[in-house]
Amino acid sequence: MPDLIDPQNISPSNPDLFEFSKEEACNVKLTPGNVFLSTVLLICFIVSLIGNSIVIVVIICKRHRPRSITNFYLLNLAVADLLRTVVCIPSTLLSELTHCWLLGSIACKIIAYTQPVGVCASAYTLAVISVERYYAICLPLESRKWHTKKRALITISLVWIFSFLVNIGSLIIFDAFPTRLQITCDTTKGHLVDFIYQFYVTFAKIVLAKRKVTRMLIALVVVFAACWVPSYAWWLFIRAADLMGMDVWNSGLNSVLTILTYISSMANPVTYCFMNKSFRTSVFSCYKKTNSSNTKRRMTGLATALTLKENNKSRKSDKDKVQGIPLIKVILKTINLHGMSQAEEGAMRREVELLQKVQHPMIIGYYDFFTVENQLTIVMQYAEGGTMEKMITEQNGVHFQEPLVLNYFTQILIALNHMHSKQIVHRDLKPQNILLNRKKTMIKLSDFGISKELSTRSVASTVIGTPNYLSPEICEGLFDLNFK
Repeated sequence: MPDLIDPQNISPSNPDLFEFSKEEACNVKLTPGNVFLSTVLLICFIVSLIGNSIVIVVIICKRHRPRSITNFYLLNLAVADLLRTVVCIPSTLLSELTHCWLLGSIACKIIAYTQPVGVCASAYTLAVISVERYYAICLPLESRKWHTKKRALITISLVWIFSFLVNIGSLIIFDAFPTRLQITCDTTKGHLVDFIYQFYVTFAKIVLAKRKVTRMLIALVVVFAACWVPSYAWWLFIRAADLMGMDVWNSGLNSVLTILTYISSMANPVTYCFMNKSFRTSVFSCYKKTNSSNTKRRMTGLATALTLKENNKSRKSDKDKVQGIPLIKVILKTINLHGMSQAEEGAMRREVELLQKVQHPMIIGYYDFFTVENQLTIVMQYAEGGTMEKMITEQNGVHFQEPLVLNYFTQILIALNHMHSKQIVHRDLKPQNILLNRKKTMIKLSDFGISKELSTRSVASTVIGTPNYLSPEICEGLFDLNFK
């Protein structure tokens, strides 16, 4: 509700209600309770205003990383929270200090309409995010068909249109009118209409489609429900009591529950900051000067990767050249960075950095990388022969010829020697990470996610890799990687 006023004895049609002086009834009352509640409201206003503004700036900042579909919905959530903050909290603060409605009939209708619109937009946005995350995690291939920015913008538009339409009743049933002791902003259509309307807003706007979502989005839904369910349950109880002629109004409890609803508006930015590493990073990086060469490299990488992806669809034939440029087959290794820990994300980016340094015929070729919608894509050479593990499995227990084994072993040593000359150790050498060309005559070392780059004097002291492929010396700790 938009005000903190005791709605007892409300009857706008009763002429006896004008038996008071507006100046006397609407003076500022600085009781300890009023001061405390007003201070809390002021804190909510400042934190929500600054926090949601930062969220909006970070997401739309041009220097920010490419905006994901989920970020569009989080932006919409911040806009809805900011709307309620700017429109509703100041009027509630004024009402708390004066215990009177001073803004007139039009402002009463606008604020009474704006608050449920903002709540509705937040609830529906959370529902959309939940469904979107469910499909992205559980049905990723199906979600790609409709998981586009255009459809996200259409969905957001529908959320706001629906929010404005379903709350049109607030413009009709709310108004400002005097009572025996004060002017208040409340419903004017009788207790039965009040109860029916409150029953609708309680169950139509708080029910969310919760599915399998990330921890941050679960936290957003939990915070939203914890802040709003008590308030709507309280007002449903009040309307039901009015309908039965019972007086159960409690100004203190109503004030606490009202403040709790405003806490939800300031809690979302705090949730982003504490539970989303990329958001914390973006708050600072949004204002940093972007290196023009890095931007050019990302754009070039995107164009190159898209070209290579199209080339990958064609088979070798007379059309193996486009405008004189030979076509090559590549593989796009796509890694979803969303929800990764700092260490996991660092390992993925380290693989890109190491691939750039170890160009060699017996190491998988690296062409470029790009990041789109929080997904890191590495464009690498396509090894048509598959993995050595697959080749071993296909032997069905039949041993390889000794010359072939020596050939593979020699190539692996040559590739490792090249890596060691660059002060890089692989740390997870196994058949799954050894690829082959189409004729299966040349190996290609791959998967540098847990590789480590050493300085000239450093020693790798950590044990990491696949246990079944670790040497006994490493398992016993008897190793010194200064001697390879």
